[in-house]
Amino acid sequence: YKGYLLFNTDTTLACKMFDEAIQSGFNDPYAYYLRGLCQLYGGQESQALKDFNSAISLKPDFALAFHDRAGLKREKGDVQGALFDYKTATDLNPEFSIAFNNMGSVKIMMGDYQGGIADYTRAIELNPDMFMAYNNRGCARYNMGDYETALEDFNMAALLNGSFSVAKMNKANSLAMKQDYDAALNVLNETINDLTDNALLFVNRGLIRELTGDKPGACSDWQKALDLGYTKAAEYLEECN
Repeated sequence: YKGYLLFNTDTTLACKMFDEAIQSGFNDPYAYYLRGLCQLYGGQESQALKDFNSAISLKPDFALAFHDRAGLKREKGDVQGALFDYKTATDLNPEFSIAFNNMGSVKIMMGDYQGGIADYTRAIELNPDMFMAYNNRGCARYNMGDYETALEDFNMAALLNGSFSVAKMNKANSLAMKQDYDAALNVLNETINDLTDNALLFVNRGLIRELTGDKPGACSDWQKALDLGYTKAAEYLEECN
């Protein structure tokens, strides 16, 4: 059990100990699960999946293993398999807030926006500080054309995590969709003052400036984005020639 104690302090040594223990016949679900995490962190996804499978076989009520296996399945494009595992994880642990959030994202991928929003809402009920769930729910509402309630969610996400630039960009986009361009630009101006090296912020501000008729300002922002290494900004700059 020394490996368990070491996992958060010396992960490399802990992973080696789990591997040696399993090879010597130590048939423990937590050892397989933690070795699976080691495999995952090391980029060995197929081996990680095998270890999560073994952990679940030994402990069928292992909610965390179902959750992490779902993430692997999602990355591999197996959204049905991921949904099954997330659902199992939440059935086993009805207070598993991050599992509800991630299950919501899988449902969105499958086109089930109402189901996704319901899962994000449950995640927020369980963990009112989960800024990512607010942002995800806002994105779902935004894509459904519900810009007003999307804006409320993005506001909450930004309030809970002031450095979460994605929520601020989404907030600005929602304001732009409501044709409140001045407010959208104010959000981006304030965010850029804090995050001067975020290329996407400049791209977004350029797009909104273009909508207001400020083509020189838009081109300046896209050039800045390109200078920061965002190569796709070159496509926008073609409009400036």
